[in-house]
Amino acid sequence: MFKNSFYQILGSVGASVVNLFIVVFTARILGASGRGEITFLLAFSGLVQILTALVGHSVMVYILTKNKENEVLIASFLWSLMISFFLTLSLLLFTSQTFSFSIYLGLIVFLQTCSTNLLTLYTARFKFAKITVLRIIQPLILCFFIGYFYFTDHLTVNLYWQLLIVSFAPHFCIFLFEVFKDIKSVRFKTLINNSGNFFKLGSLNQLNNLLQYGAYRFSIWVISAQLGMKEIGIFGMWLTVCDALWLIPNALANVNLAYASKTNYKLATLTHFLMFALLLVFFMVLTILLIPNGWYVNILGKDFNELKNLIRIASPVIVGFTITIIIAYYFSGKGLIKYNTIGSGAGFLAILLLSNYLTAKHGLKGAVLANSISYATSILVMLFLFLRHKKKLKVNQTPRSLLN
Repeated sequence: MFKNSFYQILGSVGASVVNLFIVVFTARILGASGRGEITFLLAFSGLVQILTALVGHSVMVYILTKNKENEVLIASFLWSLMISFFLTLSLLLFTSQTFSFSIYLGLIVFLQTCSTNLLTLYTARFKFAKITVLRIIQPLILCFFIGYFYFTDHLTVNLYWQLLIVSFAPHFCIFLFEVFKDIKSVRFKTLINNSGNFFKLGSLNQLNNLLQYGAYRFSIWVISAQLGMKEIGIFGMWLTVCDALWLIPNALANVNLAYASKTNYKLATLTHFLMFALLLVFFMVLTILLIPNGWYVNILGKDFNELKNLIRIASPVIVGFTITIIIAYYFSGKGLIKYNTIGSGAGFLAILLLSNYLTAKHGLKGAVLANSISYATSILVMLFLFLRHKKKLKVNQTPRSLLN
């Protein structure tokens, strides 16, 4: 377990460092407005990716441990391909989006889904060393190309999308191999029947992902309506910092997920993962807050002068949200998707009610505050559900003679 956790943390830290260079390069050349375009389009692609994923990462781990791998992989591949194709076609026929934007978005959504499914497959197989390599390769390829065009002053948002597509090539090739290497052993009728079962379990999880994504990213659409692309860029940078701080908790939660899907899992294991993750995030947030604000301006540019203050406002919730991450993955490993949906729904409801008002009154600070309240709501709900679940486990595990 320690070795697998080490690999996951190594992959998270490695990917985070490389992504930091990507953010710095793009921020310095494109400014807050350019980063705003990237943030807005990635937010849209992330929303669509919920539809292209057959069931979602955590539930797919659970399904892979209960079904034949090749059936799950083929079903997920065909579903992603179909949804991505119809998405692109719909954008071309029924919207005013450009041809290049429609093609880029369709390809990016499809490739990101394939990449996620590949990492999910290796999680179910406990191949965490491979996951570490794959998580670093993609941003490393992207960073190499962006760095080259950074020094030649030719980087544009349009070129960024092309480079992002190319960076997923290794993942896509490996995933194609995993999908089709055992295709002869797949029966079409069985595949169709099992796909229906996947959807039954996955639909609730995808609703959870949709609500969770709304809680994370709803403010982007509010900012675009009330403020502007520059403010989206600054807010997107704040989201990037949050995501970077949660990389290690997500990595640890992913390892815990793999173990939680087994019948001999001990609940004390979750406590160990949770305490370790909380301490790490606490010290990382503390380190960020101790860095002088001038460093952020020198590295990212003067557009991001407000970034550190936004991080300070949300710092308690950023640390506390580690609880939600660890518990949510545990619930997924146990097939308790409804609890995650309730927690995500509570967070989404909070931001839906507050985001417009707080952003209109306080600008970017209000948007960050709305997100923070949304995260805090999810933390409290998930903690309540976990304690309730834990109490039920104790009752069920108590010998019958002690209950009489």
